[in-house]
Amino acid sequence: MKREARYYCHHKIIFIFTTALVLMNINCGHKTPHFIETKHNAVLYPDYTSITIPPNIAPLNFSVNEPGNQYLVRFYNPGGVDFKIRSKVGNIEIPKKKCSMLLSSSVSNELYIDVFIKRSGQ
Repeated sequence: MKREARYYCHHKIIFIFTTALVLMNINCGHKTPHFIETKHNAVLYPDYTSITIPPNIAPLNFSVNEPGNQYLVRFYNPGGVDFKIRSKVGNIEIPKKKCSMLLSSSVSNELYIDVFIKRSGQ
């Protein structure tokens, strides 16, 4: 009888822990939204498309010059660094620590930036 009680409690704790992780994930908004892919690149200022970036440079902040209500930009590389930055006005300011981590792990490799724009009615 004691063994059954321990088994039940063990699964209950795992369930509570799993539920907390799911709720945190939803509340923090780390999921990439559903989107409609377009055939053109987003207009950025300054335009950093296809450039070589040294690993010891300051964060390359930029603005998304496209109409929208919300902006989400995902930065990632094959080394496993992956983070997102949100903006309501299109100004993307990359935290220095995250930028440094992304650039240092992208030496001799590529890094990718995906721009998501939410527009009214979409």
